[in-house]
Amino acid sequence: MIINVLSYLEYDAVKYPERTALADAGTNYTYAEEWAEVRSLGEALFRRIGGAGRPVVVCTDHTAADVIAYCEELSKDTGAVIEFGEDISLLKGADVIYTDIWVSMGEEAKVAERVKLLTPFKVTQRVMAAAENPKCLFMHCLPAYHDFETLTAQHCMEEGYDIREVEDEVFKSKNSVVIDEAENRMHTIKAVMVATLGDI
Repeated sequence: MIINVLSYLEYDAVKYPERTALADAGTNYTYAEEWAEVRSLGEALFRRIGGAGRPVVVCTDHTAADVIAYCEELSKDTGAVIEFGEDISLLKGADVIYTDIWVSMGEEAKVAERVKLLTPFKVTQRVMAAAENPKCLFMHCLPAYHDFETLTAQHCMEEGYDIREVEDEVFKSKNSVVIDEAENRMHTIKAVMVATLGDI
């Protein structure tokens, strides 16, 4: 048996652990990323968060037409309010701000392109402050580039590219729940394995 928990079109492994981490977070959800190619995380979150009728804002400069159409249909069924835009003012009132890594495995050749495209959407202390909510949480599915401690981040910076999608001050802040997410994901995958491979 093969259990696929991540593909270019879906990210099932992220839905339940993130929903658990959000239990006490409130209702207004912001995903700060772009949608040029890999859309699995954003769509997975839409299905779980928007599917539960919660408001979702996507801060992006590019969103595929089929994603917008899907979200419109989703909102009809759940009453979710899903907005797309680039202005930082969209973050006002957010309970959660979420981002993802800019360059995934096997996409090293796209570093320059992605950094140019995504730098405006980096999650900084200014971005978090724009929520005007001191309890606004920061979430990330990991792995993350948040400092220059890794060889990859160091090499990219030497080449003139800052690949950090989030500032270290945000990643390690009291508002960050990325470690809780990671723990929840581990238990979620164990539960999937027990349910599919175990005799229950």
